[in-house]
Amino acid sequence: MSLRVLVVDDNVDAVRTAEALLTNEGHVVAIAFSGKQAYHTVGSFLPDVVITDLGMPNMDGLELCRMVRAKHGPQIRMIAVTGWDALEDIEKCKQAGFDAHVVKPLNWSQVHAILRDSSPATQ
Repeated sequence: MSLRVLVVDDNVDAVRTAEALLTNEGHVVAIAFSGKQAYHTVGSFLPDVVITDLGMPNMDGLELCRMVRAKHGPQIRMIAVTGWDALEDIEKCKQAGFDAHVVKPLNWSQVHAILRDSSPATQ
């Protein structure tokens, strides 16, 4: 199962690590370092999945998710990656339209399980 995955974070090391891991798993990966850059990339890359940090300057991950949902609907799976894990944070993610909420530091087994659920064969 190969997916088109967009990884978004203002932390360059986090993006590069995720890019390497996902590419090694056989996924086609695009990266963005801001919500605004990610939104433009979604239009040209058309990912199956967007994995995005929430706490970014200018356009946070919540706004990115709302904008992606408004333009592309539910066909792109949205995964929030954050250090925020209070119930109100999880609820904000659901309200914004995220499909999954993953707490940092990333548990890659959890991310891979979400990606398996995002496979076109399972949709």
